[in-house]
Amino acid sequence: MKRRSLRSILLATAAAASGLVVATTMSSPASAATASQGLDCGVGGSQTAVVTPAAPATVETGGTFQVTLGPGPTPSKADGAEIKNLVTTFNVPSGASIVAGSASATGGSGLNSTPTVAISGTTVKLTVPGPIASGATFVNPTLKFNLTATGGAGGTIKTTFKQAGAYTLTAAGSFNVTCNATTPLTTLTSTTIQAAATTTTTAAPTTTTTTGATTTTTGGATTTTTTAAPTTTTTAGPTTTTTTAPPTITTQTWSPGTACGVAQSTTAPANTISVSITAVGGKGGKSGSQASSAKRDGGSGGQAFGTFAASPGQTYTGVVGCNGADGQNGAATSTSAAGYAYGGNTGNGSIVIGQTGAGGGGGGAASGACLGAD
Repeated sequence: MKRRSLRSILLATAAAASGLVVATTMSSPASAATASQGLDCGVGGSQTAVVTPAAPATVETGGTFQVTLGPGPTPSKADGAEIKNLVTTFNVPSGASIVAGSASATGGSGLNSTPTVAISGTTVKLTVPGPIASGATFVNPTLKFNLTATGGAGGTIKTTFKQAGAYTLTAAGSFNVTCNATTPLTTLTSTTIQAAATTTTTAAPTTTTTTGATTTTTGGATTTTTTAAPTTTTTAGPTTTTTTAPPTITTQTWSPGTACGVAQSTTAPANTISVSITAVGGKGGKSGSQASSAKRDGGSGGQAFGTFAASPGQTYTGVVGCNGADGQNGAATSTSAAGYAYGGNTGNGSIVIGQTGAGGGGGGAASGACLGAD
């Protein structure tokens, strides 16, 4: 039998070992589709790792989801040499952080050892210690770990192989093989971050009844009875704003309709608040004439004005003073002008050079008003 070269053994070993599968699954996997990642294994040549990945399509901001990386559909084979210390490394994607203690390895067959997982910084490592005998077939375990979405809404969390040292193993006892993931890295799982849903909680109506010193509150399915000192609740009535315009001032003018010197009364109408009185005295009478001389008008009567508080229904009495009598030639008249107060009589004229003198006119009477009927 022809002895195989070390390179051919490593190529066969690397090719067989690259059947390791890693997958991510949270809730139910979207599908059983596989993903392939190219590997550059140096002396082991170019290989392809096939994995069955699964993860949810979306996650809310701050939410946690599980990633599952499982083996491919075809079992692997250690062809040409014994292999051990198979290590597959994955990146923790940006926009997410791994939940401490959440990584685990389950399942697998023909591993001849117990797989282990380790979280180191931003990587997750799955290790199969082995050894797996040359020519033996095996199925790699399924790796699971949880991620928390730390990125903003709209971001995408993508799981990939670690680029440098994505897959390493030891072959034929002591030959270490390192495989780097070729770029661009294959996206194994893709989960989109979406904004958290808004939840509105409406409590059941609460009815509060106060009777004496006992208050009973019923809300939803909970009933609470509190006994305390009597409580008085004062509820203010609705606020009413009333705008009152300033009062409209109107006046009524009244004068005695009787002849001068004769008193007359009147009653203050509704809404009366004040009364203003203007009193003008009667004029003085004209002077008498001497020897057909012209007569002269007497003086104007005096005037007084005043305003006083008043009420509706009050009686006021007024009298207008009469004008004074005109002066005569010779003897004075005996009639005085009537009014609130009488006016003075006319004067006597003097006889001058045989002519009867003209007398002065009489004084006008006073006008006045008073509260009451008198």
